[in-house]
Amino acid sequence: MEELSQECRAHIASFLGKSALNTLVLVSKQYHIWFTESNLSRVRFQNRKPYLSRDLESFLANKNEKLVREKHQAIRAATIISMHNSGTISDALTKLIVDALSQMTGLRELTLTIRTLSAKQVHEFITRLKATQKWARVKSLKVNWPTDVVLAAFSHCDAVVLEAVHFYSWVDSPEYSALKAMCSTQRSVQLTYYLQHSLQRLCLSYRPTRHSSVVDRLEAKLEGMLEVTRDFPRLQWLFILEGPRRDTKTCFETKKDHDRFVSSQFQIPPSGWA
Repeated sequence: MEELSQECRAHIASFLGKSALNTLVLVSKQYHIWFTESNLSRVRFQNRKPYLSRDLESFLANKNEKLVREKHQAIRAATIISMHNSGTISDALTKLIVDALSQMTGLRELTLTIRTLSAKQVHEFITRLKATQKWARVKSLKVNWPTDVVLAAFSHCDAVVLEAVHFYSWVDSPEYSALKAMCSTQRSVQLTYYLQHSLQRLCLSYRPTRHSSVVDRLEAKLEGMLEVTRDFPRLQWLFILEGPRRDTKTCFETKKDHDRFVSSQFQIPPSGWA
């Protein structure tokens, strides 16, 4: 049983009612543990085409509609990744992803990564997503898709609930501007709540030009960090991924660690962060 994937266990569990689960206990208590809802709280779909579509189709299969719905509602974290290197994803995949996400009404953490999407598929995804219920409970969002899809994902979340955001762009990007505007609206409309529950963790990606020097890169990141701390004054953690491979990471716990870093590099006084 340990060797079965999470999706396989969830699929098997969709065929089992309460009486069947009780019967499994007579065979093995370990089996019962594998099929409890609490053990199905995380799902991960990561594959190359066409298997990702097949996995999502299996996930959405209505063998027992009531039981399947209950299992989907119990999911708290979902990851959907497609990393094939050439061509575009199948036309059916965008619909399957939206349908799958719309079933996970209790979702708290969401990771979406797809390397290639055609303009038609981007439009289809956004159109279908707008017609579904918002991700009102999502606290953590990590998204690596085309810009328009990232913006649609932001607008589908509740800024009051959102605590952590991870996207692969810098402070001069449309994604950053959209996130800033969304959180600024939250701050002005619900100031009291904002002071207690605002964006706490942010991860950005900085990509230097090929000929930029170490000093240029350092200054650019520093200016970006200053802008972030002004735009998100309640932020606790800022992560910066550097380079096209996204294999190096700078992490600061704002504001104290930023002050130490700034002072050691450029002797900027702490008042510069105000």
